[in-house]
Amino acid sequence: MAALVTLLFGMVLQLALALHVRNTLISAAAESARVGALADHDDIAAAERAHAIIDMALGAYPVEVHVRREASEHGPLVTVTIEAPLPVVGLWGPEVLSVEGRSYVETFRD
Repeated sequence: MAALVTLLFGMVLQLALALHVRNTLISAAAESARVGALADHDDIAAAERAHAIIDMALGAYPVEVHVRREASEHGPLVTVTIEAPLPVVGLWGPEVLSVEGRSYVETFRD
C-alpha cells in the first residue's frame, strides 16, 4: 500500500512539474513577443528576453527560440515560438512542447 501511495505522489509531482514548465514557456513566449514588438527593440532582444525568463525560472533547460515578423490584416506581428522537451521523467522527455506568443508591433503615427 505504501508503494502505491508513493507512486501516486510521484505521478502528481511530475504532472505539476510538466504544468509548471508549460506555463513558464507560455509566459516567456508572450513576454518576449511584447518586448520584440516595442518600437526600439528587435528580434534579438525578444530571443534574449525569452532565454532570460526561462533561465530564471527553469535553470539551464534546453529550448529553441524562434522569432519572426509577419503581416496580419490588423498590422504587423511579432511571433515568438519556443520549443522544449515536455518533461516526462524529471526534466527529460521525448516529446517536444511548442508554444507561441504574439504581439502587434508598436508603431508611431504623425
